[in-house]
Amino acid sequence: MKEPADNNNDKAPIRTKSSNKMIRKKSRISLPCFEVSPHTERIINENKRLICVYTKHKS
Repeated sequence: MKEPADNNNDKAPIRTKSSNKMIRKKSRISLPCFEVSPHTERIINENKRLICVYTKHKS
């Protein structure tokens, strides 16, 4: 029988900037390809632009 592992982790694992970028990339949702109206496409593009402005990273 194996000894039970110590689960006394008081501190959260330290994350570097590069690992934070990886986490952000993995959590990004990719929409399946489907037909959208020009109006919807314009709204999506506007939202992407606003997200870039407020998060200061390119999407």
